[in-house]
Amino acid sequence: MDQQTECPRTASTAHYDRVMCDTDYCSRSKALSLFTEAITSTFMPWSFKYEPEEEFSGRVEGLILGSGAVARIKMSPATATRNSLELAQSPADCIYANYILSGEMHVSQHGRATTAKRGDIVAYDSSHPVVITKSEDHPYEDLALRIPKALLGESCRTGSDLHNVAIPAEKIISPLSSCLDFLSQNLLTTSHEELAALYEVCAQLLPVASAYMQRVHKGIESFEPPSSHYGRELTAFIDEHLATAELSPRFAAEHLGISVRYVHKQFAAKGMTFTSYVTTKRLEFIRRDLISAACRNQPIFTIAYRWGFNDLSTFIRAFKKKFSCSPSQYRARF
Repeated sequence: MDQQTECPRTASTAHYDRVMCDTDYCSRSKALSLFTEAITSTFMPWSFKYEPEEEFSGRVEGLILGSGAVARIKMSPATATRNSLELAQSPADCIYANYILSGEMHVSQHGRATTAKRGDIVAYDSSHPVVITKSEDHPYEDLALRIPKALLGESCRTGSDLHNVAIPAEKIISPLSSCLDFLSQNLLTTSHEELAALYEVCAQLLPVASAYMQRVHKGIESFEPPSSHYGRELTAFIDEHLATAELSPRFAAEHLGISVRYVHKQFAAKGMTFTSYVTTKRLEFIRRDLISAACRNQPIFTIAYRWGFNDLSTFIRAFKKKFSCSPSQYRARF
């Protein structure tokens, strides 16, 4: 593929399609059109208008999930629209949600204007004309989701709960913000299955977050969703089997009589993945053993192996990422 004229887009599986576009690898004359093509393939047709003197630049990295999609988008300030032509070319109705990572987004739809800043979420309807302006004074970046209305509650499919609504950062319920933060930071490194689970949880939590914001605005006492009995049982099972090298979502699901998808969704609701939870717990026990008197003279790999790590290089990378030093350096401090 000629990197000077095209942005790469690769299909990974029959169910998930990766989308990658970076205009740094495109000719300047084609940057805006290729960026628009990447957005259209991921989020249905959009039009972009860009007038500043500087060259347009943009990056899209995401995943198409059947009738939905999630992507991290970075772009020059611009105006994006969906008018009657784009609506006619769109095959499905959905809700768009943008989690602002930097800059500002201004949305005009349904006769009102909303503004979302860093940390806010703005949601709007795909089936109505909309004008979106990305801030002109700051670099703009967001995590964008296309959510089929079938995944949302009845009120969101037929009413206006998510029709041009901005949820301020301080009013976003913590499970949703945790999921969005994890997706933003790990979109390219997490497995498709775990990303799909996180995406689905975000879709289900978005109406809850909107309802919660309205309740707080009206002075109604806040609420927390009920805890899950199976979720607690799952966590207890994992904690009990941390030393088992074979510990995996399927391993846990088979022993508890639940589906692998349910396992992924339980952790996605907490803003993490099964793998990140297990790795973090294992590393904490290893850190403790490295400096304990009982294990002081044991080889580092012996300790890592005891807590489920079969590959030394994988363990060392994970340890350095969490503690900012190697296991031997950490042990030497004490």
